[in-house]
Amino acid sequence: MPDSPDDERGSDSSSQPAGQRNAPEAKPYPLLLESGLLLTAWGIRSDTVLVFAGGLSPRQITEFNGQPVQILACYENTTAIDQWQPLTALVLPDGTLPVTAQAYPPGFHQLLGDGEVALPPWCVLFPFLPGC
Repeated sequence: MPDSPDDERGSDSSSQPAGQRNAPEAKPYPLLLESGLLLTAWGIRSDTVLVFAGGLSPRQITEFNGQPVQILACYENTTAIDQWQPLTALVLPDGTLPVTAQAYPPGFHQLLGDGEVALPPWCVLFPFLPGC
């Protein structure tokens, strides 16, 4: 009988990069655009949220988690995960989020590959993110 869902799939957790093995699940936050559209932003680092959307610019974003927000940078990736959907990383002031390690939206860490890349997964998707 498998001890965990990974065992059922035949995956060995030791084959995953250390940053993914026991990575916390990202917390969702509301992100309001000036058009009134409300998106979900996932806190992936203490200064970065991930949005499953494309075509965003810092000027379009008016509120994060119910508060006015300053977006320092915006990075979009439209092809990294089998052209699944556009992803945008929004950089916030350092320490905005209570994330102490890299965090992942539910089920997302499984889409990042087999762990053969030495860089943290967010640096693979967004190589110009601060700290990459």
